[in-house]
Amino acid sequence: MAPSGGFVKLTTVIAAVLGLGFGASAFLNYAQHQRAAQDERLLQGQITDLRYQVNQDHTSPSPTPSAAPTDTPSPEPSTSPAVAGSAVITISQFGVKLTAADPITDLTYAPIRSGGLTVAGLTTRSLVGRYPKCTAGAALGMLVRRPASQTPPAHDQFVKTIGAYKYYYVPSTTACATDSPGSDTLAADRTALTAAVIPTLSN
Repeated sequence: MAPSGGFVKLTTVIAAVLGLGFGASAFLNYAQHQRAAQDERLLQGQITDLRYQVNQDHTSPSPTPSAAPTDTPSPEPSTSPAVAGSAVITISQFGVKLTAADPITDLTYAPIRSGGLTVAGLTTRSLVGRYPKCTAGAALGMLVRRPASQTPPAHDQFVKTIGAYKYYYVPSTTACATDSPGSDTLAADRTALTAAVIPTLSN
């Protein structure tokens, strides 16, 4: 009888283990089914959101780009082509222009202080590049703006009246070039400036 009782207990244990296994398997299948259903609902929701966004993109007008901020004026002049062999130099601090021709189409300026005024000191990029002492004003003199009612010093050479101001040119006698070719170039540039460029002053 003992062997028979042992067999019955073993069979009961096996049946219980199998039952637990089937139960666990069924639970796992159910959980996986629920998770798959939830993932599908989430995916459908994302698809719906994307379709809505696409529709909005097609129906909404594109934003108008905002205007770029105005650049801050620089001491360097803006240049624009005029005729071949010339360049228009805008002196923004005064709101006037000069037309530079050969050999000083690379004419440039910088605001400098002189006699209690802020004036436009003149030079060329090639001069200051080769001779560091040929800075604005030292190389090619200065363009000075004064109220029309103000009496200028004797060395100011009158150029013209524009609006409420009179403009004067003050030549430089500084020997900023350090060699003979540089001195010759400097002299030629000063002659070209006074003879052909300063008279073109305009607003």
